[in-house]
Amino acid sequence: PEHTRVGSEYESVPARTARTHLAYNDPPLLDAAKKEVTSDTGELYRNWRREYGRIDTPRSQVLYGFLGRNSPLKTTDLTVDARSEFAVIALSSLTGDTITASDNLLLSAIGRARNTGERREHDQVVDIGVCPILAEVIEAEVSIRTDRPNLKIWSISAEGFYVGQVPATYADGVLTFRIGASFPSIYYLIRTE
Repeated sequence: PEHTRVGSEYESVPARTARTHLAYNDPPLLDAAKKEVTSDTGELYRNWRREYGRIDTPRSQVLYGFLGRNSPLKTTDLTVDARSEFAVIALSSLTGDTITASDNLLLSAIGRARNTGERREHDQVVDIGVCPILAEVIEAEVSIRTDRPNLKIWSISAEGFYVGQVPATYADGVLTFRIGASFPSIYYLIRTE
């Protein structure tokens, strides 16, 4: 998945859109000894030695894996200093604008989650349990590079209701706030008022 336009050719039928052509005995594109890989577009990165990765596009940026032990981590417009050991923190523009220009963003933060009463044996689910889902609170300092000094951060419930406003500061083009302390949630709506 880290290489775009890779094609396989069969019986003299060329892969028309491929930039890279691999023959059966060619060495793999990935050097596993490095224990990390960056996609040819630069948008995807995985590091399996340190157990984290990132997605970095103009409208969606994600940090995932063992963030706590690798913090702080960055994408182009997002910096996360996680206190929680394991998490996925995703920031997306809800408009056609890039993250830096958008006046409506969604930050999602999730870690370990299980159904109430869920049971596992040897990493296999033996009882799926029932609702509600019990989700670990993710604690992190989040900084977003933005052109919008008047953004407000709202904690949002699973049903989409506003729960409370999360305190934030804006300085030198960066919006900074903490998640997990005030009005902890999985979802945070970041928008102009």
